[in-house]
Amino acid sequence: MQNKIAHGRCAILLSSKCTKGSVNRNYWRRKFYDISLFPLNNLSFDVVLVPKKGTILDYKNNEHIIEFEKNIQFLYRKIQEEYNSKIKK
Repeated sequence: MQNKIAHGRCAILLSSKCTKGSVNRNYWRRKFYDISLFPLNNLSFDVVLVPKKGTILDYKNNEHIIEFEKNIQFLYRKIQEEYNSKIKK
């Protein structure tokens, strides 16, 4: 969603169903904010991510970490493409 301020904002909603325990939940939240730091700096978008129903994230599983990073980067590429297409119009 486009906002009226000069920079982008991001958030992630992690329930106890997809991330068991506060240590695990906080790990994924920090990971998300680390990945999201630079892609939204010059975009005026608000982004809220909600994992799909049934998604389980475990910070001890390297496959989950790699897949999470890949998915976040894919989403930001799509947001960038959408933003660029709106500017051209």
